[in-house]
Amino acid sequence: IHQEVPVEIESFVHGALCYCYSGQCLMSSMIGGRSGNRGRCAQPCRLPYQVWEDGKPVLKGNVLSLKDLCTLDILPDIQEAGVYSLKIEGRMKSPRYVAGVVSIYRKYVDRYLEWGKEGYYVEPEDRKALLDLATRPEFTQGYYKKHNGRDMIALGEKPAFRPGNQALFDYMDEQFVGTEPKEPVRAQAVFREGREACLTLESGDTKVQVYGEVCQRAEKQPASREGAARQRGKTGGTPFQMEELSVDLEDGLFLPVQSLNRLRREGLKALQEAMTGRWHR
Repeated sequence: IHQEVPVEIESFVHGALCYCYSGQCLMSSMIGGRSGNRGRCAQPCRLPYQVWEDGKPVLKGNVLSLKDLCTLDILPDIQEAGVYSLKIEGRMKSPRYVAGVVSIYRKYVDRYLEWGKEGYYVEPEDRKALLDLATRPEFTQGYYKKHNGRDMIALGEKPAFRPGNQALFDYMDEQFVGTEPKEPVRAQAVFREGREACLTLESGDTKVQVYGEVCQRAEKQPASREGAARQRGKTGGTPFQMEELSVDLEDGLFLPVQSLNRLRREGLKALQEAMTGRWHR
């Protein structure tokens, strides 16, 4: 497809697989009145069944339940085949699962891009982490290397209890679930007597400049660079984190805290609008 058709290709690389060809399953509709062909599948294939032959039970267990897809070992082959977008199952999954799986695949995409196919290898700890995050205890490479096969089916009954990797879960919660990502900001503040206070903010390739009140000479207690920097460095509940801050302050000036806070708020607001505005339809 990649060689013959000029389109970007997306392909599933990790997560639950459907037992049937897409749009060909009527089991959920027949058993529970919820049609999988209308996006309401109740996943009856995940239930245990008995297989009978000549009037006798020959097999019992998850005989229709596929193992989860995992393509970490063949990721270079998938990318070299021309797949542009790697699709990871995330619907009805926990933030911990999504963050963990995506971060591991991001790591190995980068490894392939940096080292190529010859230097590519998968660390056993990462393969185990994917299993610990998964619902089912085994993986398959799905249809990438074969048409179908018995080893794609879980067959065995799902264990009633499987000990979790609490250290991994705590790490994922700390790094991804319980924290809010922040955009790094570089700031420069300039204060000159008789001129408007000026604050310049940069994040990535976006740069804004805002102005405040005219700076006056102090009658009693002049402002310090440390105090001005402390007020400028606060980002509050904004999606930003101060990475670098420089203050160019003329000696002997009076800088009201209220004016500094207002300048900071207006600057961060302008930066956010400049960064998000380009994506408005």
